[in-house]
Amino acid sequence: MARHLADRVKPDFDGYIDVDYESWSPSWNLTSESYRNASRALARTQLPAGASKATIETKTVTDYNAAGLAFMEMTLRHVQAYAPRAHVGFYGRPTAPYYHYNATLLHAINEALLPMYNASSVLMPSIYLPYRSGVDTSFANIETYVRDHLAQAADVNSMLVARGEAPKQVVPYAWYRYHDGGPSGLIPLNANDTQLEFAFPVHADDGVTGIIIWGAEDASNLTAIDEVRGWFTRNAATFRGDGVATPPQPSPQADTAHGSAVPLRLTTPPFIDPTVPPPPFTACSL
Repeated sequence: MARHLADRVKPDFDGYIDVDYESWSPSWNLTSESYRNASRALARTQLPAGASKATIETKTVTDYNAAGLAFMEMTLRHVQAYAPRAHVGFYGRPTAPYYHYNATLLHAINEALLPMYNASSVLMPSIYLPYRSGVDTSFANIETYVRDHLAQAADVNSMLVARGEAPKQVVPYAWYRYHDGGPSGLIPLNANDTQLEFAFPVHADDGVTGIIIWGAEDASNLTAIDEVRGWFTRNAATFRGDGVATPPQPSPQADTAHGSAVPLRLTTPPFIDPTVPPPPFTACSL
């Protein structure tokens, strides 16, 4: 870890450092089955022969959660000690499944991971959109998805404050394309979803202080680069704050690039103050 940090970050870096673990989670309830099975195999070697399935499972879950939390805390503290001026957090945490989930269970998971969140200096939930509104699903579902992910960060901060700790910055990850795991994967966002992804979060009363725009384009793919340039040009008003100071009308808004027409109905209309200058775009990803 020290070598990777030295290769990528200067010790005086004062932007965002995102540590990205995506194939596993420190919470048993959110991690993949491959990690669960490997953990069960380990627990069997540490118990007397003939231990019951229930005994193995109890030890597995307890040990996994304890080790996962300790590893994540250690990671954060090491990175923060190396770059004390930086804002350090984990990509996609806290998280929530798409649309339907057990809110009580997620709250318990957040509570169990509070030492990890307290060791971080920023929360970085991911709000990449998996579906295109009006085509793959309804706009209401997309809005619920974004709200639920932001609500997890608000839940973490509420618990930290209740314990006398300072709340953390909330800086969600956003992408100008639909997530490549969905049916509209890699298509640029339509006009309605763009406002939901980039304008709504910073005015949703969930403590969002900014948004990290992620994106990766092949430098040799001039068509893709022109497509992205065109998307930013079409949506320049959203990023300047023009035209979103008043509640949007529920009339259909056509996405001229992709032919979809979706009514824009935000429960809380986005508002961007054009007099507030944008933050410096400094970030670092590990």
